[in-house]
Amino acid sequence: MPLPALALGGIVSTVAGLIDSLHTSDKERLEAEIELQKLGLEAAKLEAELIKGQQEINRTEAQHASLFVAGWRPAIGWIGAAALGYQFLLYPMLTWAWAAMQGAGWIPASLQPPR
Repeated sequence: MPLPALALGGIVSTVAGLIDSLHTSDKERLEAEIELQKLGLEAAKLEAELIKGQQEINRTEAQHASLFVAGWRPAIGWIGAAALGYQFLLYPMLTWAWAAMQGAGWIPASLQPPR
């Protein structure tokens, strides 16, 4: 099983520090940098493969016939949009309307607005 890109990045930086402290000639340092760049390229390839795999999973889920498989992402989006709409649009207007109705005497002043 290949290493995750973050773990590989940590290994690359550790190896870079060791190589830098061990090698002193310019040629050796350049060769070590080339090796590090190769490792970085491998890490980027691994990350790209992981992203491709996730995209394929997303595509398969979106085309599924079941609403429970294909519909969970849109459902989470709608729930989030409804929560934001209530919290930042509807609730402030309701509190203002509650205070206005209390001022007009329609609602007793002792009652707190709903949360």
